[in-house]
Amino acid sequence: MTTTQPIIDKFDKLGILPHGLPNAIGMWPNEQECLVWCALQCNPNLDWWEVGSFCGGSTILLGFAQESLEGEGNIISVDPNPKPIMDLNIKRAKLNDRIVRYKTTSKEALEKNHNSIGFLFLDGWHSFSAVLAEFEAAMYFLAENAIVGFHDVSPKMWSYDKQYTHQCFDYTIKNWNQLINSSEQDFRIDEAVTYLCKEYEYEIVDIPVREPLAYHKETNLDRWVRGRTSPHNAFTAIRKIK
Repeated sequence: MTTTQPIIDKFDKLGILPHGLPNAIGMWPNEQECLVWCALQCNPNLDWWEVGSFCGGSTILLGFAQESLEGEGNIISVDPNPKPIMDLNIKRAKLNDRIVRYKTTSKEALEKNHNSIGFLFLDGWHSFSAVLAEFEAAMYFLAENAIVGFHDVSPKMWSYDKQYTHQCFDYTIKNWNQLINSSEQDFRIDEAVTYLCKEYEYEIVDIPVREPLAYHKETNLDRWVRGRTSPHNAFTAIRKIK
C-alpha cells in the first residue's frame, strides 16, 4: 500500500508557484495529506475528478497519487476560471498527459462524461446549492467504494461531533428554500455534507490524519470563521454505506 508521505515529499520538492494566500496552494499541509490519503483508497484506473482547481496544487497532488499507484485513469480538473499559473505548475510536475482540464462549469463538464468516477473532490463554488448540484450530477458516475472529498468545512465536521451534525441537518430542513435557492457563497458546506449523508446513505470517512494543527499566525484567526481561511484542518470526506 502506497503511503502519503512520499507523495507529499515529492509535492513539497516541486514547490508550487504561490498565490496570495498564506497556505500557498489553498490547502494546509494536513489537508493535503487528507486529500492524498483518500485518493489512495480509490481505484487509480478510473478517472478522479476535482471541481475547483485554482493554481493546480490539489490537481498535482491527485496526479502524483494516481501515478504512484501506476493507475491508468486521468485527473479531470474542472474550473471555469483557473489561475494562469496552473498551466506552468502542471508542466513543471510533468503531468500534462494525465490531467484533462475543463475550463467550464461542473454541470457542463459532467454532461460530457461517460466514464466511472473513482474519486471526487469538491472545492468549487462554496454554497450549499452548488455542492448539492455537483454531487447529484456526479453521483450516478461514482464507482463502488468511491470517496467524495470536501474542502472548507468546520473543525466540528473533522472531529465527528454528532450533536453538531444533527444541528446542521436540522438547520438545512428548516432553511431549505433559502439554501437551495441561493447562489451566494454561503459556505454551508457542513450542512451540505450532513444532508448528503442522510439523503443518500453516505457516511463520513475516518481519515487517519488527525494532527490537531492550527495556523493562527498565518490566518490571524484563533477560531474557525465561516467563509474565511480556516486556522484548522478543513477537510472531510464521505462514501456510500455498504
